[in-house]
Amino acid sequence: MSARRYQIAILTIGGIVVLGVLYYLLVFSPSAARERILRERIRKKESDIAQMTLLQEEWRELKNRHAGAVDLLKRRGKTFTLLSFLEGLSRKVGINDRIQYMKPVSFPETTSPMQQVGVELRLDGLSMEDLVRYLYHLEYSKKFLVVPRIKIQRMKGKGGEVVLRVTMQVSTYVLQQSS
Repeated sequence: MSARRYQIAILTIGGIVVLGVLYYLLVFSPSAARERILRERIRKKESDIAQMTLLQEEWRELKNRHAGAVDLLKRRGKTFTLLSFLEGLSRKVGINDRIQYMKPVSFPETTSPMQQVGVELRLDGLSMEDLVRYLYHLEYSKKFLVVPRIKIQRMKGKGGEVVLRVTMQVSTYVLQQSS
């Protein structure tokens, strides 16, 4: 009888082991794998949310800067034209007699409320001080002006002194007229 009990005990233990292995393979292992996958998805979504929050802050900053630029353009007045401003600035700095040409530069049309406009101008016979003064007044005019391109060449002036030939492009934005 003890051999029979021994066989039953072995079969019971074997059955428990088989049930344990089946439980592990059919229930525990898939649920653990599923939990790992879900945790990874959660980490990815948290990372996405953090990136979206950063992009949202950047978007707000860009919108605020755009609104500030539009406000600056509105305060500049509807009568502002880049060409006349540059002519007036040349007179103010005392170099209007050195202007060789001023011609408009065209930019592609946009759907934005702001349109980029530009003027290319060439000044001959400038001293370094004249150029620095002119650029200073451009930069600090609070008219939202930029000089994206400038070419400076040294030339011999009257009396042998070194003078400059400056070709520059000055651009700004203007508010487009609503139709």
